Order: sequence, then C-alpha cells, then structure tokens
Amino acid sequence: MGQNLRLSFMSESGARFFVYLNGKLQNEKSVGLISFNNLEDKPYHVRIVIDDPYQMTATKRLRPSDRKYEYSVNFNSVRERIYIKRLKENKDRV
Repeated sequence: MGQNLRLSFMSESGARFFVYLNGKLQNEKSVGLISFNNLEDKPYHVRIVIDDPYQMTATKRLRPSDRKYEYSVNFNSVRERIYIKRLKENKDRV
C-alpha cells in the first residue's frame, strides 16, 4: 500500500547504456545511472543494451523493491559480457 517500488542501475565501468523494461525502451539517451520509481509489485524483464558499436545486451528478470537497492552494470569488453548484480542497500541514494 503506497510503497515506492523501484529499480536503479549504475554503471561501474563507465559504460553508458539503454534500459528496456518488459520490452519497452525507458531512456532515449544512453546513461550511466538511472532509476525507475513507482513500479508495480511484479517481476520485470530487464534488458540492458550497452551504447557502443557492438550493442552488447544482457537480460535479467528483476522484482522492484522499496529498499534503496541498486544494480550495478559492468561491461567487460575483453570477455564481451555484461554483468548485472545487486549492490548492497544504499542508504544515501534516494
């Protein structure tokens, strides 16, 4: 009831990216940090696309939280992989 459910993503490697939630593009300009607030309490199909010539992609099913969790987006160009992992609760971010 009235919870502010959110998903937040932050690039650890400096890579800029696009985010799709359930197949819909959420940001028209690539970013290194983005949050989505007031989400429904259900799993979301998240697709992260790195803004580079190869447009590497990672997908994951995530459920929003009312805690201040962030997910890190780490692009490893040597292995040509994107890693998405949940960081510990960040009490400083809103």
